[in-house]
Amino acid sequence: ALGACTPSGSSDAGPTGSTDGAPGDSSGADVGATRSRLQLAVVDLDRFPDATCNDGSPGAFYVQPGVGEDADRWVIWFQGGGYCSAEDRCRARAMEGSKVSSIGLPETTSAEGILSPDPAVNPTFATWTHVRLHYCSSDRWTGQRTDPGFAELFPSDPSQPFSFHGRFIVDAIVSTLLEPAPGRPTLSDASEVILTGSSGGAHGLRANLDRVGAALGDHGAAVVGLSDAGLFGELPPAAEATEDEERRSAFTTWDAALDDSCLTAHPTDGWRCLDAARLRTAGHLATPTFFASDQLDPVEIERLGIGGDPDAVDAFGRGVRERLRAHADGAFAPRARDHVIVTTGRFGGARATRIEGRSLEE
Repeated sequence: ALGACTPSGSSDAGPTGSTDGAPGDSSGADVGATRSRLQLAVVDLDRFPDATCNDGSPGAFYVQPGVGEDADRWVIWFQGGGYCSAEDRCRARAMEGSKVSSIGLPETTSAEGILSPDPAVNPTFATWTHVRLHYCSSDRWTGQRTDPGFAELFPSDPSQPFSFHGRFIVDAIVSTLLEPAPGRPTLSDASEVILTGSSGGAHGLRANLDRVGAALGDHGAAVVGLSDAGLFGELPPAAEATEDEERRSAFTTWDAALDDSCLTAHPTDGWRCLDAARLRTAGHLATPTFFASDQLDPVEIERLGIGGDPDAVDAFGRGVRERLRAHADGAFAPRARDHVIVTTGRFGGARATRIEGRSLEE
């Protein structure tokens, strides 16, 4: 579905909640829901010593068990929220609490969109098992670097290295969920799994999708991807050069673990595999993937510095449409000025962003 849309209740819909779709940040509650909230769990560092946040605290996730037969149907969401690869930016990020740590996370949280247990806004997926991966590694879920040499970033413990361990956190959480545990379904029994992520979490999704999807497939699950934001069309040459420089830096700083087939195709320039469009257009994603990407994404337009140029904004939207038409397995691309949709009130229900009357949930 590519084209104009009708956001319910507004002619100029904006993002609901934070730009990475973090649960608990938006206005809609789980109205009428009878299930419990998502419950916090942390990775066992005795078993997975490398699965740590930037500050050395354990990786974390939230789980809400499904209901009845739907307990074996899973939605696993990669949270987004920016990144850093330069020391000055990581120093600033180190002061941002939950962006670099699992310390002090609430024991429970609520969510909207595809993670909501309210069938009024999420009729298809409300009773599935929901998992929210807490993002605290600043590396788009790809890092394998213990100490990049940044000095004294944490005032409370200047000796603590700023580690990039996103890849290790993903593997540890998946391994944990594959094993039986009291009070929740077992991922190894899953019949269907949607792996999804928003904004920076969508980059993490794509980097891990085929590897995690294949592992779950070995247990008998049917796996699909749902990528929310982070894909855009051709960039002006200057913007593309800036993006490439960022990718080179991040790839080295993080020791980034990316899509295996892409890295095989780029043995000397693996940083190119941080390019979301390359993964899709070059055929590196084997897992069927549905893309949600707003043609007027305000975060991307601002980041690229083209908001004051109507022709550049039009070209941005046209590029999104062209890439999705040519390469996506399925797509939802409104012109609603949303950054993310999947975990917001715009996903389904009365407040949903719609194209020709249909919401992303539908």
